[in-house]
Amino acid sequence: MHDLLRVHAVTTVVLAAFMWTLQVLVVPGIARANELEWPRQAVVHRRAFRWIFWPMILVEASSGIGIAILRPPGIPFSLHALNLGLILIAWTTTAIIRVRMGHAPVARYNPAGFVHYARLNWIRVFVWTARSAVVTVMLHLAHAARVG
Repeated sequence: MHDLLRVHAVTTVVLAAFMWTLQVLVVPGIARANELEWPRQAVVHRRAFRWIFWPMILVEASSGIGIAILRPPGIPFSLHALNLGLILIAWTTTAIIRVRMGHAPVARYNPAGFVHYARLNWIRVFVWTARSAVVTVMLHLAHAARVG
């Protein structure tokens, strides 16, 4: 099995877990915060994205493109296309949510704006969950091709 595929799979699954953790544990804490607690709660969200999400998403996207180019044996082109399509959706929804919402929901106390942001963020959670399923299938197929 190709090492780049392993890197891609690990980063994708970790990002999916990150998105779920943020959405289920961190986001509700920010949503419940009052105006005095808001800055402390929001800094956790910003730091997590700055130090975990953005570096990992770059590794994930570049490794996804790399495996599509290298095409490890056993993985059909359609699965590579689905994987790249979901990467594109992930990046596009991230950009749209950031452009549409900006940094306002996390930068200043705005409970209604943050609730809207949190609802839109579910799209990204589900995209990374779907990507995790896709890369798991890719790993299985690549392993089966190597063994068989």
